Amino acid sequence: MGDSPLSSAPGTPGPDPTPIVPSHSVNPSLTTQVVRGAAWNVVGAVAQKGLVLGATIIVARLLSPSDYAVAGLATAVMGIFVTLSAQGFTQALVQRQDLTELTCHSVFWLMAVAGLGVGGLTLASAPWLARFYNQPALAPVMWVLAAGLVSSMIGAVPNALLQRAMRFREINVIGMAGGVLSALLGIGFAWLGYGYWALIMPVVGTALFIAVCAFWLSGYRPAWAFRWSELGKVSTFGASLLGSNLVQYFADTGDSLIMGRFWSPADFGRYRFAYERSRQPFDLVLAQIHNVTFPAFSRIQDDLERLRQAFLQGTYSMCLVIFPLHVLIIGLADPLVPWIFGEQWHPAVPALQVFAAYAFVRGVASLVSAGLLAINRVQANLAFNVFRVVATLPTLLYLGFSGAGILTTSIVLVIIWGVQAPFLIGYLYKQIHLSWAESWRSLRSLVGTTAVMGLVLVASRLVAEAAAWPTWIMIVVSTILPSIVFVLLARRPLSETVQQVRTALGKA
Repeated sequence: MGDSPLSSAPGTPGPDPTPIVPSHSVNPSLTTQVVRGAAWNVVGAVAQKGLVLGATIIVARLLSPSDYAVAGLATAVMGIFVTLSAQGFTQALVQRQDLTELTCHSVFWLMAVAGLGVGGLTLASAPWLARFYNQPALAPVMWVLAAGLVSSMIGAVPNALLQRAMRFREINVIGMAGGVLSALLGIGFAWLGYGYWALIMPVVGTALFIAVCAFWLSGYRPAWAFRWSELGKVSTFGASLLGSNLVQYFADTGDSLIMGRFWSPADFGRYRFAYERSRQPFDLVLAQIHNVTFPAFSRIQDDLERLRQAFLQGTYSMCLVIFPLHVLIIGLADPLVPWIFGEQWHPAVPALQVFAAYAFVRGVASLVSAGLLAINRVQANLAFNVFRVVATLPTLLYLGFSGAGILTTSIVLVIIWGVQAPFLIGYLYKQIHLSWAESWRSLRSLVGTTAVMGLVLVASRLVAEAAAWPTWIMIVVSTILPSIVFVLLARRPLSETVQQVRTALGKA
């Protein structure tokens, strides 16, 4: 399955602190690597998420909002322990210019010990959290999720080495196989009537599967070697990223942690459904592109001109996918959600549309985090996340005590996020000498094309409703017609993107 990203120098009996992992170098084929990696990631993600989406539709029709409330609350609470798992140290393995075998071993044992410690903390705190949220089922669910967390932490180093080596074909083979496993577990547990376990067991099973496959494909084998001085090489980046991730977690998940205490299980389940479904298309693209752009940006972190152009091109490519997808989500959510997932999810539609609207801002900011990490500005990311926490958590507490519903809460959150985003984007622009005017010039034609698509969608729905067409015909027409208009107006950038992908895959 390819050479190991780590191999001892000839004649060396054990781990050596000298660099033996190739350093990041400016490679003339970097663009091809990035496009190839992005293509593999997106293709793999589409296959994987397609399976998961199909399973989600089946599972959602078999489960109740209360089942989603238990699983959503457990996932949100587990995020605290995931964030405490020192994942920033494995990202430091990707970011460093030079890397040694001993550094990798030292980080591995740090992650293993941290995994056991965090897993134990999860087991101990689960009963108390179940009482706090008045959800008795939360405790056993968290105990099971703890096993998945430990598996992920043990497999973090080989996963990081695969990412560093930009071996995205192998990464996505694992992902697609994991998607099949996740779909089978979810459908199986739901069909057998196990309720919320249909949302939990796929997470745990897939985490264990991916960890095992990462060891196999990367060729990495941990040795009994550890040195504090090696951790010191990645501690600044790793600790800063850990702090940033912890603060970002509370900024991103504070709504679930707080409102889960005030809302009924049904309302909370609908809120989590709306939030997750609105992010699903975005995360399908963003997670895959981020996995490519972070190591790619890290390789050219000292060449600001190349980094600036790569950032602009990457952002445009993200928005080229995100903008039309979310026009369709906003415009068709009200007939699609009850038609596909079941009538019990219809009250979640307005909140879903509000969250989907924020995706246009997220598209522009999508690669900011990767850019800041690549140029080692983790502290800036931390500062902006602190602002979000300070603005978000007190507001959520007020909303909870005042009895605000899921729609009001989603609107307030989107406003807070929208106020913060330009400051974070502007900070990265300043670091890489990019102006707002240059960014706008790269996106303005796409913004106009998206606006026209939105108008066509509205017009097609008005015609369909006036003619009293059946729901399925209205959905088909209101999907296909605006999509055709978008493709025709954006045919040149779409053609260029497709050609880049074909060229890159042809050299794979």
